[in-house]
Amino acid sequence: VNVNGQEVHHSDSSLSIYKINYEIKNILINPKKYTPLKKIPKHMILVFKCKERQSNLSIIKTIASMQFTIRSRSLWHLARINKVAAKIKAKYSEKEILLYFFHSVYLGSGIYGIERASKYYFNKPVIKLTIAESAILANLWESYRTSPFRAQESAKKAQRQLLQFMVKEKLITQKEVDKSIHDFWKSFKYKP
Repeated sequence: VNVNGQEVHHSDSSLSIYKINYEIKNILINPKKYTPLKKIPKHMILVFKCKERQSNLSIIKTIASMQFTIRSRSLWHLARINKVAAKIKAKYSEKEILLYFFHSVYLGSGIYGIERASKYYFNKPVIKLTIAESAILANLWESYRTSPFRAQESAKKAQRQLLQFMVKEKLITQKEVDKSIHDFWKSFKYKP
């Protein structure tokens, strides 16, 4: 197999780790091209971690499944994803995993990564996102049917559910949720 101009002869999981390693190094050495973790708002990280717990999603398994071009729910394919996920968890720090995830996660409409999604959906850099906007992006990770452009009612419902989960976890207050949701939808402009 040829990866980034180099011939590699390994199992799927070894090849995936090699690819992830190359991409993480690329992100780290190109701070002008990629948003560093310190410029991703803390509430964005919290929102995605809460979405992970609320929906039984997995950031690590999402990264692992991105390494395969075939999407399947067969036990064999899920076992391959779990094997790659275990290697990712063992090899990389939480910061490296989050950095890779935030730059490669699919968020609907052909958009990969939170920086691009932030500009596409909200016309601003990720560092300026509110908690309500962060919740919209986190929900797109689970389902593209929560796009604020295509399904505003679904987007509103999913946004409120995720932020209510954060209230239940005592990460934000009900007052913050109500204000952030109100302010978001009051100013949100649909972009055809």
